[in-house]
Amino acid sequence: MKKNRLYFLIFLVLGYSNEVVFLNGDRAKQLLEKQCKFGPRNPGSDGHTKAANFFIDFLKNNSDTVMVFNHNTVSPISGRDVTLTNILARYNPYYEDRMILLAHWDTREIAEKDKDKNKRNQPIIGANDGASGVSVLLAISELLNDSPLKNIGVDILLVDGEDMGVEGDINSWGIGTQFFAKNIPKPIPEFGICLDMVGDYSPEFL
Repeated sequence: MKKNRLYFLIFLVLGYSNEVVFLNGDRAKQLLEKQCKFGPRNPGSDGHTKAANFFIDFLKNNSDTVMVFNHNTVSPISGRDVTLTNILARYNPYYEDRMILLAHWDTREIAEKDKDKNKRNQPIIGANDGASGVSVLLAISELLNDSPLKNIGVDILLVDGEDMGVEGDINSWGIGTQFFAKNIPKPIPEFGICLDMVGDYSPEFL
């Protein structure tokens, strides 16, 4: 990830602080690679459990408070019972004036569009689709912890169950997000930014 491509996020999030800070792109890349070492992180997998534990511990060390929301559901793809885990880190948790930054951390359990037909029933590693947005948010969490904001609250949400959907059924996508939307803790953020697939070699943000 190029550092200058991520500066605008820091400007938006940390514009209220007294000093200018910059996101370290190399640090974000390290956090991306850390996630991928867990393997595929589709709900119900070993990598999913390891990643969730890592995120919770990481954010507990880099935020004011962490809330974990577990949600039992059935995978629309496999039909298996799985547990989704949404993880919310809060900064200045009692401030009414707040924003939310979010990204999904799960990976898809099948690669049905892979060019290699032999891989289409295998889960994806999700370096870009999943890990890239999360890596930026984890790096931001360290900045927020080191340079606390003084007059705004920030939420960082790692949402689960985004990529479990089946084509033609819109409600089977974003399951964790749907659950969280019905259970948003107060104070409720006034606006937010969602990061998804920001790790392309030459990304364009609109």
